[in-house]
Amino acid sequence: MNIQKERNDFERHWVNYSQCSYQDFYFNAGEYSCENMNDAWRAWTARAKIVPEGFVLLPVEPILEIIESAAKLPPIKAMIEAQEST
Repeated sequence: MNIQKERNDFERHWVNYSQCSYQDFYFNAGEYSCENMNDAWRAWTARAKIVPEGFVLLPVEPILEIIESAAKLPPIKAMIEAQEST
């Protein structure tokens, strides 16, 4: 995880969606001056640690639909049917 990139992304997001002022952006010893911002930063970095760089989280529903649709394609369907018959 590139912590500086994460901080830049977080702060850019925070400016657009929060009610805190730029004074809250004072960052010292790993803490922001606004407690709400600290809580959001901890959640942001936790998310960054869970999802490795180069990967994204996707909702389950569309993925299941994609898998089900792919299973209906002739080559994949034939492989599934061959596997089931053994």
